[in-house]
Amino acid sequence: MEIEVGGRRIHVGTSGECGPAVVLVHASGMAGRQFRALIEQLARDHRVFAPDLVGYGRNEVWQEDPLRSGSDRGGFDPREDEDIVCAVAAVAGPEVSLVGHSYGGWLALRAAARVHPRALVLFEPVAFGVLHTPPDPALADLAALDAAGDFFSPTLIGTAPWCERFVDWWGGVGTWARMGPVMQGMFVQRAVKTFHEVYAVSSDRTPLAAYPRGPRALLLHGSETRRAAARVATLLAEHLGGRLEVFAGAGHMAPLTHADEFATRVAAFLRAA
Repeated sequence: MEIEVGGRRIHVGTSGECGPAVVLVHASGMAGRQFRALIEQLARDHRVFAPDLVGYGRNEVWQEDPLRSGSDRGGFDPREDEDIVCAVAAVAGPEVSLVGHSYGGWLALRAAARVHPRALVLFEPVAFGVLHTPPDPALADLAALDAAGDFFSPTLIGTAPWCERFVDWWGGVGTWARMGPVMQGMFVQRAVKTFHEVYAVSSDRTPLAAYPRGPRALLLHGSETRRAAARVATLLAEHLGGRLEVFAGAGHMAPLTHADEFATRVAAFLRAA
């Protein structure tokens, strides 16, 4: 189906005809279809909504607005994506659950204060602001993303070299090369939007205390992920009073590389919520 949010037509994948509702929020550079295995499991007894965020999936490629861009990198406001999550949750109805991965996890976490979900599942939400107050040692790992001091330079926005540095920071040197030219091309096509997402989460200073406790929460991270990502998941689990689970042998992209296991864990948690 399609809904209109902030003047944009947004594609929302739907599956399942009965049961509680769940909204799945995808990672940067991905689309709602990244959750195929989870959708297949949940659709048996849930109504599943998997929106494509601005610029991804079946939506139009996001274009920089020269009137809004500049030295402040203000070309995209992540609240536009957060509004999509909230709008889809409203369509889904009361007692909805939110599931998010990476950037989508950060959005789901932010949207939870507005949606008041019955359950919240976050795989490595990039809520890096929680590392700043008080300063956490894991900030050194986050700083490695911009070790050369030019990662957020306007000259690199959306370029293949920027994409390589971003992907290799998460997956290790050589991850970008192993993606191959087709996947690389698809990533680069939408990388200007991804750049602004990464800038937003890197600039975020939202402290733990700003995230309200409430819904039953499951936080997950891979055992082989970045130190900063694992630390964020750990801090949020403690603050929210949620459960923390670790994927042995997996990294940041476990919802795709370990899709079946991810689907099984998340489905079990939501069914028990």
